[in-house]
Amino acid sequence: MRTLKKWEEEETAGSSIFQKFSKFKDLLFEKDIINSVMILKRKLEKYNRSALIIFKDIYKQMETQPFRYNADNIAQILDETVKSDAFKERYKGIIILFDEFDYTLKNRRISMEVVQDFAELCKNSNKIIFVGALHKELSAFANKYSEADFRTVKERFKTQEMRKEGLEEIAGAIVSIKKKVLFIWKK
Repeated sequence: MRTLKKWEEEETAGSSIFQKFSKFKDLLFEKDIINSVMILKRKLEKYNRSALIIFKDIYKQMETQPFRYNADNIAQILDETVKSDAFKERYKGIIILFDEFDYTLKNRRISMEVVQDFAELCKNSNKIIFVGALHKELSAFANKYSEADFRTVKERFKTQEMRKEGLEEIAGAIVSIKKKVLFIWKK
């Protein structure tokens, strides 16, 4: 959606040399699957998988490379997603499990600003749970970033050691067993 919107805005403002939005519309029309960008956009807003496949296919045809999501705005994307009606109709929330999170921090594969925004979103949301596995204390990675930024990030995470008690707390945050479901499991 954001890519289509950006292309359309650039073309409308006259700042697009390549007329990507018009080219996209032409290729969509040639496929004769969905007859307008407006319909495709509506389907994308509802997280329609076939619409996403069509978008990615045309994108690859135009750009000669697969579509890649921009991770710099992951917090914004997740926030919009969990607030959307289409998401609320199907899900209660999102759980993100990130093994080797320490590798990402150690090698500076993510900006501290992105981590701060993401951590703040998770801290303030009852719809998003993040579980990142580290082999060291979070503070061991402070020297890879600015101390002030890292201190802010560290305050937004709750550290839980992987002991029996810690695992129970993590599982408790993720799993909510209802008595009716428990009864079905016993059958």
